[in-house]
Amino acid sequence: MSYCELSDKEVTVRKPHACAWCGLRIEKGERARARSYIWENGPQSDRMHPECYAAMWNYPEPADLWDGWRPGEFRRGSHEPA
Repeated sequence: MSYCELSDKEVTVRKPHACAWCGLRIEKGERARARSYIWENGPQSDRMHPECYAAMWNYPEPADLWDGWRPGEFRRGSHEPA
């Protein structure tokens, strides 16, 4: 696993995005967490609902997330599988 964080900040989105955690839509004008990073072989970026970002950081076994996850794998703001 190779990970290098470039930026991580809270923003107001200017266009709709899919949340990288729950897969639900983040609407224009909503607050979101914007991340940019190098993962494995190249640059990546994503947006998350603030509560989904908190769920990611509070995941009970962080090492389980090292291989990544798919958008929509978890419920919004939760560790529960979707």
